[in-house]
Amino acid sequence: MISAIREWLAVRAGRSQAAREIQFLSAGYFTKQQAAEQQNERLKENGGRSPYARGHGERWCEEGHRDAQAGRTRSAKFGNTDYDIGWIEGMCARHGQGFRHEKLEPEYESLVRRLISPDLWPSFGVRHEEN
Repeated sequence: MISAIREWLAVRAGRSQAAREIQFLSAGYFTKQQAAEQQNERLKENGGRSPYARGHGERWCEEGHRDAQAGRTRSAKFGNTDYDIGWIEGMCARHGQGFRHEKLEPEYESLVRRLISPDLWPSFGVRHEEN
């Protein structure tokens, strides 16, 4: 019981940390380079597989998904892989609804090519480049 409470608190603390980072980056208080320099050591515990790191990643993923649903991207501003994965998932959901955006599609393809294994690209609607 105690370990479950500790895990829940760690996840909550990770989510809170991510929320603060998102606010500071959005407001321009610091850049993504400064955010990376100030990264919390708890994110590196247990090879990044701690409840704290999981909560932190979940919050970033939710922010990316929310931005995709809103039809915007802040990937270049944030520079966070969890945000990018959430954004890709959000765009996939929007594609399922028939949404296409001429300015967001190149960003979507670029992120899929960078973060997703090439054998999975067709499931994301991205074609292999033919030489």
